This record gives sequence, C-alpha cells and structure tokens, in this order.
Amino acid sequence: MGELGEAGAALDRRLVDSSACYPVHGTILAGIQGNTAANGDQTITVNDTTHFTLNGSSGNGNYVSGTGTCSGGGIAYYAYSAQAARSALEGSLAAFCTQDDDPTVNGSADTNFVASLIKSHIDAILTAVLASYSGAKFELLWPFDVSFATCYYTADVPYPRGGRLNHAVNLPSQYLTQTGSGLDRLKMEALS
Repeated sequence: MGELGEAGAALDRRLVDSSACYPVHGTILAGIQGNTAANGDQTITVNDTTHFTLNGSSGNGNYVSGTGTCSGGGIAYYAYSAQAARSALEGSLAAFCTQDDDPTVNGSADTNFVASLIKSHIDAILTAVLASYSGAKFELLWPFDVSFATCYYTADVPYPRGGRLNHAVNLPSQYLTQTGSGLDRLKMEALS
C-alpha cells in the first residue's frame, strides 16, 4: 500500500496500489497510523490504478507514510460453484468483497449455499472413510482465528482476521451440535 494522503488531508483521493480493491465495493483498511479514521470496513470508489476515494469518511490526523494494508476486492466463495449457485439460488449472486461482508444479504441464501457445499464435502469424506473403516472417529479442526465473527486487526496484525461472512460460511449450522453432525469432536485452533 502506498500513500493514503497528504498530512491533514481528508480521506479521499488516496494514492495506493489499488489492485487489491475493486470499484465501489467494500474493503478493509487496517494498520493505518496517524489518520486512524481510515482503519476499518470502508466502501471505496477506485478512481484509477493508483487512487481511490473512501466514501463517507473524514480524516482525523496526519497519515504515517508506509503504514496500513488494503484487503478486499472479492472473495472467491463461488470459484468452483458459480454455475451451481446461480442454478440453486435462481438469480444473481451476492457480491462479497471482504470476509466481514454481511452474510444475510439475499436472506442468507448465498451464505447458506456455500456452507452447504462445505458440509456436503465433509459428509462425502465421512462416508468414504466409514465404508472402509467402520470404527473411524472424526474431528473437525476449525480455524477460530479466521472464522471469528468479529473482524479484527491491529497495527501489529494489519491483515484482517475473522469476519461475519467467514464465520457464517466456515461453520455450517449442522455442526453447532454434535447430534447428527457425524463428528466425534470439534477442535478449534487460533494461531493469530
């Protein structure tokens, strides 16, 4: 990420490498020092390859050059399933830009569809293993840090972790209770 603005400037016309950000979509700016009002979930408009405007923001200090990251621009939740999602959802797909996007858009249909793909994949693994090893036990290692419901970042951890969308997709509702899940254990890890 390059310069976010001149000293004392409001949060618009930032000079950045906007390749990680796409026109008029959400992004997460994190680790920005000085002009800290820029940190957080932001809606941006990309002006050109090196400038974007933060929509609805105002500055609160002098930007410290070289600080901060810009995350977002699209998450490949449909990378392998776009056609299947369009067919199942009978319409256009939600445009998710960050892991903290609202998972309830389209009545949560998009989020539930992707979570169901995860569950179906795990169920297929369970079935295949049980066919050969009837006494097998199963545990799911769930990445708590990237799936935490609140998106978090600090100056020391400028790349956002967690988020509402990740949380909703990464833990299918069927795994919230052991009964009927097919799992013997749910383990959590948090590396951040």
